[in-house]
Amino acid sequence: RDARTGLSLGDRSYAGLLRVRPRAAGGLEVSNLVDLEDYVAGVVAAELALWSAQPEELRAQAIAARSYAVAALDHRGRKKAEPYLIDDVRDQVYGGRLDLARVSGGAGRQVDVARAVASTRGSVLMEDGSVVDARFHAACGGATADGRSVFPETTHACLRSVACASCRGDLAAAREAGSELAWRWTASRETLD
Repeated sequence: RDARTGLSLGDRSYAGLLRVRPRAAGGLEVSNLVDLEDYVAGVVAAELALWSAQPEELRAQAIAARSYAVAALDHRGRKKAEPYLIDDVRDQVYGGRLDLARVSGGAGRQVDVARAVASTRGSVLMEDGSVVDARFHAACGGATADGRSVFPETTHACLRSVACASCRGDLAAAREAGSELAWRWTASRETLD
């Protein structure tokens, strides 16, 4: 353990505790037991392009990340004694503490993330008395999808389709440069199963 970086596992460092348990199928399960606000900082640092993120973008991402985490843990806590979040795109990308060596802007960006999280501490998105399952993505292609069309279990009306000028600008710039911001992936039935 390093007092400046916290606990380390591989090339990442983590706040809080690392719990290591044997898995029934073999191998080890490693969990990071971390304060919600430290988790939110790790998500903001992993989900945004920090080199260009503006203060309000960092604040909005902190609120969305916290809202998703609280809603997901609440929902899963009704089914499991120990609810958890997965550290990749199945939930939110969480990379532990911000790795300054991987971020343009270094320490300044770490301070910006810390400020955004601290200034929104405890703030979540609410609708009709419940925390919004605030799902988000990196690029929408010019407009978001209606939340219910992608996640039928979503009950919040605020998760509706909206136009996104920023992504439309990225799309136009890509087309002018002769490339497309699109992808295609084909999978076999076995892979999908």
